Amino acid sequence: MYNKNSKENPYKLAVLGATFTGCGLANIINNSIVLERGAAPGYEYAHAFYGGKKWDLEIKTPLANKFQNECLHRNIVNRDKIHIPALIPLLSTMLKGISTRFKFLTEIISWNYINNLFEIEISNFSGIERLFAQKIIDTRSAESMLISKFYNALLHSPVPEEPDGNYSGNTVSTGLFPAQYILSIPLAPKTSWPQARNALHAFWKNRDKKLQNLFLSASGTEFACLCRPGPEVINNIILLPSTAYDNPAQSMEAGEKHAEEMI
Repeated sequence: MYNKNSKENPYKLAVLGATFTGCGLANIINNSIVLERGAAPGYEYAHAFYGGKKWDLEIKTPLANKFQNECLHRNIVNRDKIHIPALIPLLSTMLKGISTRFKFLTEIISWNYINNLFEIEISNFSGIERLFAQKIIDTRSAESMLISKFYNALLHSPVPEEPDGNYSGNTVSTGLFPAQYILSIPLAPKTSWPQARNALHAFWKNRDKKLQNLFLSASGTEFACLCRPGPEVINNIILLPSTAYDNPAQSMEAGEKHAEEMI
């Protein structure tokens, strides 16, 4: 059962974004709440069709270490090749053991910082609600901290091909399983969604002969972003973007480490 939140009994932390970093924060700080606009955790990697790199580096914090080991044990990751659709189901299963409250499909209407306390107004299927928290950490990709971003898509072929390579600045790489490929299109930081989709379709329409036998299966619903590491503070909110790290496990580890420093 959750304790009733109020000015007299505020959350220690409100986390913006059920990202891997956000989940890491939530694992360490029990008296916290995670507010997520979407319907799934770990979207910044999974919905961007980006699995990251350097999965062989040692992860030391508890939840992140468990996540990394589960990915390796279940063959979700093998030598930096990753089966991206498995990320969200695995993360969701692991979050069942966390006492922190998660609110998905939730919009933040407004917030005020008065007398060292945040008053946050949110809206979701339950209606409009007011929450109080001592701190807010935003783990989403902050535009002010963005270094680069990409628009990724999943490709497949009826038979295994060898299309890996660079195509006028766009890259194609083989996924974990045969006939599974990822197309990555680099974008300027301020590229809009319509512009990104136009770039993808223009490339695909005029694609190289080596890619003619491949099919475009799906395109990302999130940009694959790279931000500079936090924390930074803007308007009393701590910015700790999850996309500042090499892979989901490292992002989760960063959240756990930051939370340990807060305790």
